[in-house]
Amino acid sequence: MSSKLRFRARGTALVQNFERLEAGIKSFVGRKFEEVQTDDGPRMAFKPTDEADEVQYCAEYVKACKAGDLWPADEATANACGVSFDPMFGASKPEPKAAESKPSKSDKSA
Repeated sequence: MSSKLRFRARGTALVQNFERLEAGIKSFVGRKFEEVQTDDGPRMAFKPTDEADEVQYCAEYVKACKAGDLWPADEATANACGVSFDPMFGASKPEPKAAESKPSKSDKSA
């Protein structure tokens, strides 16, 4: 098992970077603190980065990956976390998948 894991941020989840936290720095895996423009003007936010973050192996990252809060950036990380690897999963702007329609109860005839 590798002692390093590589992840990208996923959705709006903020997963703490524990190495940086121990050094007194508030930081989140796969995110960067920078200014963003909103309707109310500029503000600061933790925005997802285009690069994968490399972190030391720890159970908290594995749990976050299994819960869907982090995307494994490579196959070795996916294997270490026990999840399947999809190279498009960590894309900056993944293509939306078409919703599958399920028949409603009223569509079924008895």
